[in-house]
Amino acid sequence: LALADPGRVQKYVDAQQTAQPTPRELPKTLGQAPAQEATNVEVYKKAAPATVLVLAGEHVGSGVVISSTGDVVTNWHVVSDAKQVAVVFKPEHGVEIRKELTFSAILIKVDEVADLALLRIVQPPKDVPYLPLGDVAKVQVGQNAHSIGHPKGEVWTYTVGTVSQIRPDYKWKSA
Repeated sequence: LALADPGRVQKYVDAQQTAQPTPRELPKTLGQAPAQEATNVEVYKKAAPATVLVLAGEHVGSGVVISSTGDVVTNWHVVSDAKQVAVVFKPEHGVEIRKELTFSAILIKVDEVADLALLRIVQPPKDVPYLPLGDVAKVQVGQNAHSIGHPKGEVWTYTVGTVSQIRPDYKWKSA
């Protein structure tokens, strides 16, 4: 191209330079990162106190308190063969696992196929932090999904994903 017509090359270069968006022309979503970060921080601050570490025999997992009476949803595979189950609440500051924040729990319901279990804290703390279940009819594929948990021994970690499927007719099976 350069050998064929220098004027044509300059027009090409000029067109490429003018095709680059100026900061004012960038999509508005690029400027929204700080707002999204602030939202993520608020979600973590609200949800982490209701996210528990589940200790069940040799297994360790995550759970979330879903009621003021101390009901906890966790995975069936975490509690499936446990004789005793305990849940540990996050301390107000940091992520240290503390004995005074540890409570016994009992198995209430299971669904082995969906890998879900419902526990109840035997004597939950006063003013137990919880996150009530939402309305599945309001959830949409593509929405952000926030996750706090304890993968591979790391406690109260946080990540964001995307809702990829909805099962509106899900029903619990009894234990």
